[in-house]
Amino acid sequence: MGFPPWFQEAMQGRLEEVSARIEYQPELQDIRAEAAQAFRALFEGKDSMSHRG
Repeated sequence: MGFPPWFQEAMQGRLEEVSARIEYQPELQDIRAEAAQAFRALFEGKDSMSHRG
């Protein structure tokens, strides 16, 4: 049994609103950029290492 359509639409609308707010907050953009850089540094060269025999 799923949720009624009106409830799904209300939740989807709220999710989109909150996501839009988060997307445009400068502090969060800085944190995302820092996290992405750390992730790249963490996995840099991992793919080429996995192909070594």
